[in-house]
Amino acid sequence: MRVLTWTNKSKTTKALSYLSRAGGRAMQRLRILIVDDNNDFRKALRMFLNKQPGWKVVGEGTNGREAIDEAERLKPDLTIMDVNMPELNGIEAAREIKKAAPDCSILVLTEHNSVPLVCEALEAGVHAFLPKAEIRHLLATVRATIEPDLATRLGVR
Repeated sequence: MRVLTWTNKSKTTKALSYLSRAGGRAMQRLRILIVDDNNDFRKALRMFLNKQPGWKVVGEGTNGREAIDEAERLKPDLTIMDVNMPELNGIEAAREIKKAAPDCSILVLTEHNSVPLVCEALEAGVHAFLPKAEIRHLLATVRATIEPDLATRLGVR
């Protein structure tokens, strides 16, 4: 499992620079599930991600239970999910998604950024954690999450 921390500006710049030199290499056929209880945020994120070459948002959910159901049904490559949601939080949902769709990478995108929360998310099987305040790093975080060796090559752990 890779742990990604985007608080180090030089490593973030290095990651963005690497992706730029690589031509912003698009992952082919990247299937994404978005789960967030904020409808406007979900719609904006869908539009943004669908503009990336080879990326497609294949489903959406508004709570943790929907996240599990959709992940099991759709088998996405990546689930981008909030933590605080009704019915079942994102961390509990991540635990279940890892059982239902073990090949699915999970990126938590949330307003909350505390060390205990990050640790709990990683223990639940989350691959990457990105505060919404750092959303400008979303593309680099997604690429580092789904490209198995990118984080290691960049020295990002």
